[in-house]
Amino acid sequence: MEITGSSPTRFSTRENPPPFSSLPCSSPLCRHLDSPGCSSKSKTCLYQVSYGDGSFTFDDFSTETLTFRHSKIPKVALGCGHDNEGLFVGAVGEAC
Repeated sequence: MEITGSSPTRFSTRENPPPFSSLPCSSPLCRHLDSPGCSSKSKTCLYQVSYGDGSFTFDDFSTETLTFRHSKIPKVALGCGHDNEGLFVGAVGEAC
């Protein structure tokens, strides 16, 4: 993922970005989540976050390399929500 623009909430992905890397259920990052889950099919880590306005997001917990101009930051932990519901007032995220 490449962060572009002057606003910290503006995300842009390249046409063919490398896929994010799902974390295995046994990952230390997964075990440190407040409410970790594990996919029975893929044996990969799942996250769930609920917000004060009742919104929630749930699905894959992964790592990805972020690029800021010429600087790359590898293995940044991100939730890739495919089940997102609510208003997400004031929230920001990346489309996966």
